[in-house]
Amino acid sequence: MRETWQERLARQLEHSVLRGGRCGFWLTSRMHPLKGWSVPVWLKRDDELGPYGSKWRKMQGLAWAIQEEGADTILAWGGSRSQHLLGLLALGRELGLDVRLLVKEGSPRQAQGPDLLWPLLTTPDTVTMISRAEWPQVEHRAQKEQAALTAAGKKVFLVREGGAQVEALWGALTLPLDIVAQEKVLGFSFTRIWVDAGTGLTAQALILGLGLLQHRAQVEVLLCAGDAGTFARDLERRRGELSVALQTEIPLAAWRCHVPGTARSFGSTNQAVFLEIARTAREHGVLLDPIYSAKLLMKVREAQPEWAPEDRVLILHSGGMLSLFGFPAELQALTF
Repeated sequence: MRETWQERLARQLEHSVLRGGRCGFWLTSRMHPLKGWSVPVWLKRDDELGPYGSKWRKMQGLAWAIQEEGADTILAWGGSRSQHLLGLLALGRELGLDVRLLVKEGSPRQAQGPDLLWPLLTTPDTVTMISRAEWPQVEHRAQKEQAALTAAGKKVFLVREGGAQVEALWGALTLPLDIVAQEKVLGFSFTRIWVDAGTGLTAQALILGLGLLQHRAQVEVLLCAGDAGTFARDLERRRGELSVALQTEIPLAAWRCHVPGTARSFGSTNQAVFLEIARTAREHGVLLDPIYSAKLLMKVREAQPEWAPEDRVLILHSGGMLSLFGFPAELQALTF
């Protein structure tokens, strides 16, 4: 019987995770030390993967599945300022595919930040706006749209909000593989790995991948959206999906969830967040975003008193740079 693409992908992942090889869409980003901390702290630079940061890892898993299925159309849904949707648009253009988006109505677009990119990547037939009242039924609307496109002869690949699906998990698993490969070069293993979470898929892939690799680090997850209960349930669901794909039990790395110390609601900011952005830029030459990475650095600073002298800490910079330029007034207020 001919091997399916899902079986082929599972075989590649097995080779990567269980035998130390590399999968066909392996992505790598550098890491470097940060000065001025109580123990050695390193920064993993997924922000350097491109404007979509760690999301581009998920995109590579989706790209694999889209191409293997022979799809000619991507159908997805999400918020009006979703960087995930912008990344999907870029991926679709790269692959020469039609992209259709169902977008939740939000505040009017502005001539700043990520809003400037939407006209560059879309055409009049790309986006269908969905009202807030209709949004709870958006998945049903997507399925109807998929059926209509299929009846018109299109081969449609459906991408859920935030890419929260198993195909994106394949790409996100390159993060723990990348970290472990770099640890071998460094000659030590990290004891604490900090990661922010929106949909949570990247953080969950990190926990699953490190568990498979029998890594002893504690994964510290900052919940910039959602709650700990939802995160845990989604982690168990993805654990089951990966277990089926690899035909093996999936142990979990040690993990726990945290909430931001300030501006806790998703998308919120305040002066303290922008002061952290300025501090990190001036001390380390690293640009943070106000929605995820700045809050993560602030939380890591709060956690220092509980560290032991032998700890080695890694912080994932997941990107989000496009968001930073959506706050021109706040940035201008930081200048001397």
